[in-house]
Amino acid sequence: MRLRHCHILKTAAVGIAALCPVPIGTASAQDAEGPECGRFVVAMELVAGHFVDTGAEGASPGDQRLARMNILDQDGRQIGTRYVVGIAMPAADGKYALHGTLYDDFANGSITSQAIAMPSDITDTSRNVGHDIEGAVTGGTGAFAHATGTMSERTRDDGVREMTFDLICHD
Repeated sequence: MRLRHCHILKTAAVGIAALCPVPIGTASAQDAEGPECGRFVVAMELVAGHFVDTGAEGASPGDQRLARMNILDQDGRQIGTRYVVGIAMPAADGKYALHGTLYDDFANGSITSQAIAMPSDITDTSRNVGHDIEGAVTGGTGAFAHATGTMSERTRDDGVREMTFDLICHD
């Protein structure tokens, strides 16, 4: 088993833009409890990425792409951490899709979601997957107890990766 990794440390001045005409609660570092259940937008920056080559040399089914990202508020302050485990699955075009389990950890709870990513090279951990992703929220804890809904990711025009959560939390 071979492990390749990179570490990217950077700071970013991040501005959060509304994506739709409905009010969006933006996560704030001043709120020690973190974002509330409902709709909110945060940014993220890749901190560490790893590729675990479990089979034949290079990309193959079952390989893993792991990542840790800082979750940032509108002022670029860290308010949480995202952990990602992606498992390589063969795609129709001879490339590999990553079936991802995403865990977003905030001071007031966590959100778990599932998504499929189609990076051009699953072994390249130096950057995010790049394209838009839509995932299903499968649960949560604390302020996000029993959450359902969606999580989407996109790269803004300024190059910052952002996530929009649209959650319904059930008591």
